[in-house]
Amino acid sequence: MLAVEARPKRVSRIRDFRHWRWKLDDMYVKLDRGMFYLWRAVDQEGEILEAFVKRVHSR
Repeated sequence: MLAVEARPKRVSRIRDFRHWRWKLDDMYVKLDRGMFYLWRAVDQEGEILEAFVKRVHSR
């Protein structure tokens, strides 16, 4: 199934939830190139709704 086909089905399922919930996760992640700040919004099914990564500048 392609993402184009899956999205309408997912949206219709989300509308069915009477008490749809989501939460924010944030953390610092160390990768080879340095430290990064990771923020993500996660729904009640554990799927990532939105994610944001920002490099943390060291002094």
